[in-house]
Amino acid sequence: MEEANTKKPYLYLAAIVVLVLAAVAAALFVVRGSSTETNEPAVEPVASSPSPETTEVVVTYGTEGFNPDTAIVATGTVVTFENLSDSPVWPASAAHPTHTAYPGSGIDRCGTDEEDFIFDSCRGLIPGESYSFLFGKVGEWGYHNHLSPSDTGRIIVQ
Repeated sequence: MEEANTKKPYLYLAAIVVLVLAAVAAALFVVRGSSTETNEPAVEPVASSPSPETTEVVVTYGTEGFNPDTAIVATGTVVTFENLSDSPVWPASAAHPTHTAYPGSGIDRCGTDEEDFIFDSCRGLIPGESYSFLFGKVGEWGYHNHLSPSDTGRIIVQ
C-alpha cells in the first residue's frame, strides 16, 4: 500500500509534463503554421503614389526579353514591368505555369480579391502598358513571361 502512494505523485508529475509538452507543441504548430501560410497576401498592394522610402525600379520587355534580366533591390521596392515590344507580355512569378515562387502568389489567385497582392500581372500587357509590384519579401525571385515562358529574369530582394 505504501509503495502505491509513493508512485502516485510521480504519475501526476509525468502526466503534467506530458500535458505541458503537448500544449507547447500545439502552440509551436499554430505559430509556425501561420508564419508559413501561403493563403495570406504576400505584401500590401502597390499604392498609386509610393511613400518617400519606397523606391522604384523599371524592367522593360522588348525583342531581347527582359532588361535588365536581373535586378537587385531593397525590400519595399516597387518593380515596374514596361512592355516596349510589339506583342503582349505577361510578367509573373516563376515557375511556369503555376506562378508560385514568390510567397503568396499563384495563377489560381488571378481574378480573385487576392489579385492585387500577388506577383502576377494576371493578363497580357499590351504594347506600352506596364505592371507594378512591391517586393516585400527578402529572397531571390525568378519570374517569366507567361506568354513566352523561356523569357525569364530574377529579382533579388535584400
